[in-house]
Amino acid sequence: MTTSHITLVIPGLFDSLSRQNQVMPRYNALEMLLAKSDKSLYEADSYHDYILKQYQVELKTAGCVAAVSRFADSAYLDNNLWMQLTPVFLNADKDRLILQGQSMLSIKQREADKLISELNDCYKEDGWRFESYDPERWYVSIDKHPDSLFHGYFDALGRNVEHYLPRGKDQTEWHRVVNEIQMLFHASEVNQVRIENSHYPINSVWCWGIGEIPQSVNSHWHMVYTNDVFCKGLAMLSHNPVFDLPEHADVLQKNILSDAGVKQDHEELQNLVVLQQSEEDCLSLDFSHYTKRISELEENWFQPLLNQLKQGLCASITLIACNGFSYRIEKKHLRRFWRRQKPI
Repeated sequence: MTTSHITLVIPGLFDSLSRQNQVMPRYNALEMLLAKSDKSLYEADSYHDYILKQYQVELKTAGCVAAVSRFADSAYLDNNLWMQLTPVFLNADKDRLILQGQSMLSIKQREADKLISELNDCYKEDGWRFESYDPERWYVSIDKHPDSLFHGYFDALGRNVEHYLPRGKDQTEWHRVVNEIQMLFHASEVNQVRIENSHYPINSVWCWGIGEIPQSVNSHWHMVYTNDVFCKGLAMLSHNPVFDLPEHADVLQKNILSDAGVKQDHEELQNLVVLQQSEEDCLSLDFSHYTKRISELEENWFQPLLNQLKQGLCASITLIACNGFSYRIEKKHLRRFWRRQKPI
């Protein structure tokens, strides 16, 4: 009989600023998971670092985010140097520019295609090639690696962009490129129409994730469930069966038990399940938004997974919140009566 182990990755689970000085509701399943589990440190400072370690990719090649995500989006594999361009709205706030994300923009594919075409026309002589397979994810192939540090999109989201602009020997060149793109977008018909219809303009891009496809990608995962394109891309490169994320843990268990089209010839089946952090989760200072999110996770994931553990349908659950710790629980750990549950 196949034994199933589930690793549940939820970036930012405990990170909300809205929790400050607030009394949290009680979440029995999550509290039990945290109280009864074996807690251990792991070496990964971010979600991307954690996923890279799962696929045995050296962290010095962490810039492969754009190349790997593009591969997942397009199924085209090459050795080019790729940069991810995330279309954004820079919101002027007194003497600051605040990076506002795509949740405010609701970009249509036709708008993305038009702006991508204008970018390709503008940078044709530079040999750059811009692509978009999703209105929220754009890519550009460039000829040489920048000699500057670029911050990730979620690192800068909701913050003053001045502190997150490229820093390094060629930072002036990249500041100029971003300014050129901003001027191009300002004059674009796409934004003129958006403004006329009372929509926020797409007035800039955030450049990040620069690198090539890693040469070596390996993992111990047998099945991967996620909607995150970066994780999907690494799974595809390592030939892991990868599936869209189910909405509920009971659906996940049915998929695992029913084979999901994959021959299960392993006694110990390792399943990686990645739930994405949304922009609203990252940006919201509304305490009710955070508690609603945890309540949904409690109902759809934590409680059903603990039920499966009690029934012997899965052998272990490992929770990764990308906060520097992992929490692993087995059925026998539920008997740890001396470990009392506490509010999160």
